[in-house]
Amino acid sequence: MATDKVRYAANRQVTVTSTIGGESPNYIFQGPAARVSIRNSAGDVLFSEERPVRDLVPGALVQLKSTWNTASNPKGSYAVELQVLEGGAVLGSSTSSFEVLGSSETGGGLTGTLTVEPNPVFIGQDEAIAWTVTNNGNEDLGRLTLTVLIVDPDTQEVKDTLSTTLDLAMSASASGSFISSRLNLKPNTRE
Repeated sequence: MATDKVRYAANRQVTVTSTIGGESPNYIFQGPAARVSIRNSAGDVLFSEERPVRDLVPGALVQLKSTWNTASNPKGSYAVELQVLEGGAVLGSSTSSFEVLGSSETGGGLTGTLTVEPNPVFIGQDEAIAWTVTNNGNEDLGRLTLTVLIVDPDTQEVKDTLSTTLDLAMSASASGSFISSRLNLKPNTRE
């Protein structure tokens, strides 16, 4: 049994692949079941799924996939356990682990929007850039630096950099605006 990655960001899908084999040389396991569980570092069960497995003849392999979303679960280590059951008795088990990284490390769960007014902008006219940023990640983000770059579309040269720093709690949004002067840009007809 294994996960598709060893590290995940917030709001990412974890895929657990379980391979179950009929290892007895002369016994057919009748209607076994596979139970996959995911636990946090405190041992709390966050996900549990039990599925029937077709009869296992000697040498047969069955592969099952289970999925779980990290959502806003906190950063840390998580344990995955596979149990193979027949008639309620545990025939075998396997464990693995993976890590959920914090939003401050990955940016996972952080989204934002920009609105620029007026459009079009004329030379010498200031431009208002309104922004909103939302933290749907798995931890509060302190001293988050938000940076907007004004880039010449032809040369990719950065013409202006606008920044602010803010604290953004989990499940919170913040909004603000910048004023940018168009004095240093050449005319362009792009929208």
